[in-house]
Amino acid sequence: LGDVYKRQGKHIRIFKTVIPVAITAAECSAAGKSIYEYDKNGTVAKAYAEFTREVIQCGEKQRNKHESSLSR
Repeated sequence: LGDVYKRQGKHIRIFKTVIPVAITAAECSAAGKSIYEYDKNGTVAKAYAEFTREVIQCGEKQRNKHESSLSR
């Protein structure tokens, strides 16, 4: 992650959350279920939930920054 951030961090947003490689991710897809339905307490589901929080927080920061610039 450090090398990716050093090379690409200025060009694209690099999120901190790492989604682990796990058999359950492939199994849930084959079963036609979301990771939350298939293994809601597993490490992959927890990682996706954390990633979702991170993305939402990023969006809120951008929206607040945009709204702040409009009110000037």
